[in-house]
Amino acid sequence: MPAKVAILAPAVAEIEPLDGQVAIDWDDFRVFLTVAESGSHGKAAKALAISKSTVTRRIAKLEATIGARLFVPGRRGYELTFEGRDVLNDAKAAELSLTRAAARRAGPRSVAGDCKLLVSDGLASYWFPRFLPGFQSAYPNVDFRLFTTPDPGPTQRPPYDLQIQFSAAEEPDSIPVRLGTLHFMLFASPDYLTAYGRPEKIEDLSNHRMLDLTLQLTSKGRFSSFSTTDRAPATHFFSNSSAVLAEAVRSGAGIAMLPTYAVLVDPRFVPLLPAHHWGTGIFVNFDREVAQQPAVRVVLDYLKETIFDRKNMPWFRDDFVAPDPSWNELFSMQLGRSRLRQV
Repeated sequence: MPAKVAILAPAVAEIEPLDGQVAIDWDDFRVFLTVAESGSHGKAAKALAISKSTVTRRIAKLEATIGARLFVPGRRGYELTFEGRDVLNDAKAAELSLTRAAARRAGPRSVAGDCKLLVSDGLASYWFPRFLPGFQSAYPNVDFRLFTTPDPGPTQRPPYDLQIQFSAAEEPDSIPVRLGTLHFMLFASPDYLTAYGRPEKIEDLSNHRMLDLTLQLTSKGRFSSFSTTDRAPATHFFSNSSAVLAEAVRSGAGIAMLPTYAVLVDPRFVPLLPAHHWGTGIFVNFDREVAQQPAVRVVLDYLKETIFDRKNMPWFRDDFVAPDPSWNELFSMQLGRSRLRQV
């Protein structure tokens, strides 16, 4: 594995290494990023207005400094090694942090433009709208264009600036930022439980009306995919929309897997069998060039620091936390902070 790298700002050529780290020339790092994006020493040289031999020399110098091979020749040009991809992810994150730090020097009212965001219909319907007043107050000149999709998987950039997905983008020109973990468990409504009773163990579900999310007509559904029981209970209703599924549960139609934050949406979402839960990472994926836009940068900050604040929102932490009555107070405090947020 490569040694830990101390990434330097463009204004600094070299610094002394910290304990356990390796000092690195920013120009070498900049050349590395350009080669990773273009897949070619020649294209990188043209983009950087330097000679191809200089590109080759700087990459060799960087590999010697880090102690690992970063590229190997491939059919489509130079391809990243495992170590190279690891360094690339760290490099992108460092570059983004520098860009965001520079943006914060300007006041929020000086930021103008729009940000086009693609997100699953469940999060778009039940989570994002609650934070819009705070965002609009902090950034009155930024237009937040939120579009929904029943399937947050396939990358659809452009035309979207940011896309919230359940996996990290792997394209060389993409930056993945983990926002948190979305935990799912079974929910029903009080009316349903009054009519059909409350399941006490997972095997009891065979006597209940199950509802499920499926993105294709041939899919067996999300619950069946995650279920660890020998025989999954029969499903009586399918939908490719998380919002439709949630409304079916709320209306008393049956039991379904929903995100744990459903208890904050409506007390009629009653959590069941907390020992049986499933989680998936939440990532915001975007192209590196897009992050240079001031409007996109402030939306990224708002996503990480407010909408998916893992520190103050236990339902988005990586470790599962069962729904608790104290969540309502935590959520109210978070909404209050979002409306008073100062940048």
